[in-house]
Amino acid sequence: MYELLTTLLAATLSPQLPPPAPAEPSPQAPAIATPFAAGRTPLFDRPDPDGPWWTRGSNFKASFAANGWTFVPQPPAGATELEPLGFQLTDLRVGGRAMERNAGGPQRSGSRITYDHGTVLETLDIDADGIEQRFVFDSLPTRGELRVEMAVTTDLPASGTAEHIVFASRGGAVTYSNAIAIDAVGRRIAAPTTLVEGRITIQVPAEFVATAALPLVIDPRVAFAVPGTGNSDFAEPDVAVGYYLNIPTGHHDVCLAVYANYFGATDWDDYVIVYDPNLVPIAGPYVVDLSTDGWMRPRIAGIRDQFLVVAEVRSGSSVRRIQGRSAGFGVAGPSLGLGSPFAISFDTVDCSRPDVGGNPASYYPFVPAYFTIVWERSYSAADHDIYVRQVDMFGALRPGPIAIQANTRHQTNPAISKHCGATVAGPVTPPYGIVYQERAWLGNEDIHGALLTFDGSPIAVNGSYTFPIDTSIDNDINPSVSSPSIATPDNRNLLLAAYERTSSNNGDIVATCFDDDGALLAQGNVTALENDAARLAWPQRRPSVDCDGQRFGVAYHEVYAGLIAINDLDTRISLVALAGSQLVVSEAASILGFSTDREFNVEVAAGLSGGVGVARYCTVNDRDNINNTFAIDVRTYDAVPADTFATRATACGTTTLNFAGHTVLGSSVTFTASLPGEFVLVLIGQPAVAPLPCASCVLGVANAIAYSSPTTVPIPSQISLIGAQLAAQGLALTFNSPQCFGYLQLSDTIDWTIQ
Repeated sequence: MYELLTTLLAATLSPQLPPPAPAEPSPQAPAIATPFAAGRTPLFDRPDPDGPWWTRGSNFKASFAANGWTFVPQPPAGATELEPLGFQLTDLRVGGRAMERNAGGPQRSGSRITYDHGTVLETLDIDADGIEQRFVFDSLPTRGELRVEMAVTTDLPASGTAEHIVFASRGGAVTYSNAIAIDAVGRRIAAPTTLVEGRITIQVPAEFVATAALPLVIDPRVAFAVPGTGNSDFAEPDVAVGYYLNIPTGHHDVCLAVYANYFGATDWDDYVIVYDPNLVPIAGPYVVDLSTDGWMRPRIAGIRDQFLVVAEVRSGSSVRRIQGRSAGFGVAGPSLGLGSPFAISFDTVDCSRPDVGGNPASYYPFVPAYFTIVWERSYSAADHDIYVRQVDMFGALRPGPIAIQANTRHQTNPAISKHCGATVAGPVTPPYGIVYQERAWLGNEDIHGALLTFDGSPIAVNGSYTFPIDTSIDNDINPSVSSPSIATPDNRNLLLAAYERTSSNNGDIVATCFDDDGALLAQGNVTALENDAARLAWPQRRPSVDCDGQRFGVAYHEVYAGLIAINDLDTRISLVALAGSQLVVSEAASILGFSTDREFNVEVAAGLSGGVGVARYCTVNDRDNINNTFAIDVRTYDAVPADTFATRATACGTTTLNFAGHTVLGSSVTFTASLPGEFVLVLIGQPAVAPLPCASCVLGVANAIAYSSPTTVPIPSQISLIGAQLAAQGLALTFNSPQCFGYLQLSDTIDWTIQ
């Protein structure tokens, strides 16, 4: 390493050049943003242009199809089924005469859904607490009693009160109010509303209709009588980094957070929010799913300004399947457009726990760009396998799926790199890393890996398409894998697998670094490398890792003070780097979430994986508050390690040495030696202690190169330099020095380590 470093320094040191302006690291304190909580603003989605509209309020959801609409009250905790009510207009009569009806489909404008039945316009105004239904008659073929009849499809028992028809659900009551008829001049009258044999009938008295000014409106309301909290569980978040192009203002970096929100029974809804670099929400929430299917464990990745959300989806008691939905920015700003959901797995057994990665599109369409999805397939209860499939950046499926590992052993918990390289070298990109756990025996899970080209071809490692990462007797679970680093001087890309070791110190985070040929380079216990004795016995769990190009951000949650019974969870992130042949922690256990609430299930994405920088991470985590509410936290972490200057006493005489700058890759350090009126130099080399045969003089550097003062040391952005230890010392030549040989003075030595 030192030979390489000396060569690099000799080639880059130039005291004649003005020092570049140092890049000041941003504050390490993370920012926090809490996404949308289902509540006062109803959301809408139409996943299929020819399908139903969906909406969600504070304690209900509803769908609007061509043949009618459905109201679904939010079930109570522990419910296993939803309890929908379907409404369909079946008959219109005035003066006993049937009125013609058209089969017009639903149209949406703002928070209003409209059905044009020809002779009557049915409007449904959705607010947070219910649906206001109106039947609007602009004309009548005759005058007389006006009757509206609707079929109601539900398993809920019904009864009547003076004010409502009441459908009793497990969580409360759905009410259909007695209607009111209102004419164009504001005259109104109660319209008797009854339910008989699955039909709601509304009657407007003939004497009112006879003199009513048109349009005549019949106005009932549907609501869920037990107010919902509007704060069901939020869970399983993920994060991606990317940008949108705004003409003419250019590229704008963004962070996208996706998360699931529990509605009830088996129904989870998914949302995406777009944040700027300061975590100001600038767009969303966007609906990924509002249906009554359960979209669980959503994951997101990006290619430039295009993104893909994948999830484990279950409809009722059907098998779990993997589905996706594409999203992308246009050129008008941060508005995100979503495509239709599509199936990724087509299987007769459960497919679960998907993860997704993107790849570079710098030269698209000359170099194709694909998303790669990995998931777990349940061949049998004791034999799960790992599969992958690709889609293009607009959601079109590629051939597949491909079995990564389909032997008779039990493979679970797959993960894939968030990105497979931020740059393209001609037609070649670094590979995706895929990791998963494999059961050696009950209580001993191992970590295995695979490499995949950007276009979906497995890469052989020692004659096999999978390779062992950690097959120790420890129990290792929940693996995550980083995006590849930028290339090292010997043209390798590094990846880091991080995983939870349950058999060490009540739970530790362990990491293994490997290259794009599958060669294992170093392994380390991150928890131990953090060098915090007080926290060593605290359980650390469920890591997530990405790469900023040079270092790896390993995020995880831990049990505060090891008090499992209290279950106070916090989130942290450590910067891990490969220094020579070992892993080091450049910055240890920076706090992301720290409170008496429970912050957990953290996920991380580096700026590099979204093409927006190399020293910034975005993170998300679950937060269960002690007041029984829920949230998702979104944070940023500026991955600039602390500087490592340390002054060592070696001086003889009055020569001084000052420094400025930063000891991180891509930055520079300026050293200034001074002794007024004398000739001074700066010595740069390796740390040493070499006493000289004169009064108290110690040479603090070895293999030194002498430079005039001041001198600036540019630090190349080369991963192999991380961990290199250097030293600088000022030397003054004077012809009347009493210090050493009558003409030599030395300053204290400044030791520094490249981060």
